[in-house]
Amino acid sequence: MEKILEITNSAQKFRDLNLIMFTKPNTMNNYGYVLEELGLKQFLVKFQINIMQKLGNWFFNDWSYEFDDLHAFSIKYKDGEDLSLDNHMDMSELTLNMCLGTDFEGGELLVKNQREQNQNQQYQFTVEQQIGSGFLHAGQHWHGSQRIKKGERINFVFWSRSSKFRGSVQENFYYICKNKIEKQGENLKNLKFDL
Repeated sequence: MEKILEITNSAQKFRDLNLIMFTKPNTMNNYGYVLEELGLKQFLVKFQINIMQKLGNWFFNDWSYEFDDLHAFSIKYKDGEDLSLDNHMDMSELTLNMCLGTDFEGGELLVKNQREQNQNQQYQFTVEQQIGSGFLHAGQHWHGSQRIKKGERINFVFWSRSSKFRGSVQENFYYICKNKIEKQGENLKNLKFDL
């Protein structure tokens, strides 16, 4: 992961000199890089196959259909730039968010329910950002980044996606469908016929 930090630092020099216009990492972050634009495509594909797919199969079976698409990027939080990130869900089935550096205070990750979970049973917890550590979560977990208080924080974010999952009925209504199916099953179990 140190190599990614080194490459993004080099890209920053080109950006500062207005030599290259880079794509924003996503629709919510203004600072960072799409890592495929920095020549890392081959590494990212291998990372998806050898790391993300296995982690997904182990820890997030509901979301870990065969991954066949990815979006990987760096994001940066710093005074005068992005300081925090509002509550959102990712455009992924599985997300890995790793803190690369540098020297900062604050900016904890706030994690909440998955998309259609019962909001009456809402939970949330914070994840302290520590250099070299990461947080793996379903892309459909509501989450955001709290305000950075001091310094500069850079993160590597990897979104794994599955066209099979995205093309399924589950994609937009995963928990709604799951609850309906469970409820229909209960109704069928209690159904009685008078002959």
